[in-house]
Amino acid sequence: MQAGQSTLACESSSRNWINSLSGIYYFTTMESLARWLRGLYDGRVLSPAALKEMLDFHGPLPEEGLAGYGLGTEHFVMGGLEMWGHKGSIPGYRAGAYYLPQYKVAIALAINSDSDEKGYAIFVPLLESVLTNTVTEPK
Repeated sequence: MQAGQSTLACESSSRNWINSLSGIYYFTTMESLARWLRGLYDGRVLSPAALKEMLDFHGPLPEEGLAGYGLGTEHFVMGGLEMWGHKGSIPGYRAGAYYLPQYKVAIALAINSDSDEKGYAIFVPLLESVLTNTVTEPK
């Protein structure tokens, strides 16, 4: 090892490597994330041309359950409802933020889970519950 370099001990079960990624993380509340997402997709963040490019969906990608993918935006259709957004994870955490353009509503979810299968499995019933109990008519 040369002067000025350091190493981070990482075993296969260790999560120390996560600390090295802190420069790409952001920290927020789910309420703030939903507010940000609504502003983004309502056209208050990017130019109309940039937003149009984000929403130029390619696909479908049935192996991932997606109707398509744009620039940083996944396109879902669930129970006839169109949704734009993205999900992500690091060990121990899963999160997703989705915008429903028909209703001009954004939803952000976060859960503690090490498993994509178990972690994301709760998103669909949770979204369905929220939408069933709160959404009435498109705006």
